[in-house]
Amino acid sequence: MSLLHNSKQLLVLLKETFPATKLTLIYGSGAFAQSGRSKGKMLDILFAVDDPMKWHTENIITNPDHYSFARYLSTSNLYRIQRAAAGVYYNPFIKLQGLDSLIKYGVISVASLKKDLEEWSTIYVSGRMHKPVLLMDICPELNTASSLNLSSAIRTALLMLPETFNLKDLFRSITGISYKGDIRMGIAEDSNKVDNIVTANYSAFKQLYDSKLYGTFNHCIHINTDDDVIQDKSIHRTKLHISRLPLTLLHRLASKIGWAQVYYRTLKLEDFVQTISDKNVENLSDGIALSLEEIIAITSVSQSAKGILTAGLWKSVIYSYEKVKKGFGIT
Repeated sequence: MSLLHNSKQLLVLLKETFPATKLTLIYGSGAFAQSGRSKGKMLDILFAVDDPMKWHTENIITNPDHYSFARYLSTSNLYRIQRAAAGVYYNPFIKLQGLDSLIKYGVISVASLKKDLEEWSTIYVSGRMHKPVLLMDICPELNTASSLNLSSAIRTALLMLPETFNLKDLFRSITGISYKGDIRMGIAEDSNKVDNIVTANYSAFKQLYDSKLYGTFNHCIHINTDDDVIQDKSIHRTKLHISRLPLTLLHRLASKIGWAQVYYRTLKLEDFVQTISDKNVENLSDGIALSLEEIIAITSVSQSAKGILTAGLWKSVIYSYEKVKKGFGIT
């Protein structure tokens, strides 16, 4: 089955195979090509559900072979594993009848995903959704949160970019957000991954972001016919961008540019934004990058460790081996 041309058939297959969901997300190299690379061997899927424990209970009955030893755990222990790290529980190397490729599917609660999309609490799933993905069967509250997540990605990228740049620079900056602090980069991931993603999916990026760039942000950026961009870098505009950053990033950023009181909640955010001056923003790009690294590194390490637990040792070894091979361009 060809994914992008048969998304309706794929959705029917997933609905027939798994319990009900509030969002089905298809992402990664198995669905979207990277420049100089063939598509990945495994299709990445994420399900957002109201009650992960109820969902797992039903899924273990229907698809027990998808789980490692975790299917023998008590509900309370499975709940602890589900909530740990980024709040995503993955089952990799799953074969579905009627689908050519293997799949790796994850499960996250609607509440956890909504928080990550709105606040960037982990940037684990929200970062994946900064790039072109296939969203199917999405509920209204997650659709709204997803739109906000894209606006936050643009805003963050603009703060890290100079006054003049081009759209490819913008999309590179947006794509790079979720890889800052990721322990896999340079080890199990291609060091040129960001550029490869943008180059191969440039039209899809434009389709994803055009309505915001020419709508929400058209008052602070100008895009010419060659996709060159000029943005408003005034202190007034910078303050506005900062004030609308996701909460987790904003708290960490405040401490990086001289306002640790915000991080420790002893200074209100609105007061912090009003006191920002030219001096504070001299190293703003570095402060944002470091803040992103801190948020992502914590989840990157803990979610990777959790993957060994949920997938089982053997599947984890195979998965890591395939990732390392792909990172070094070995087919």
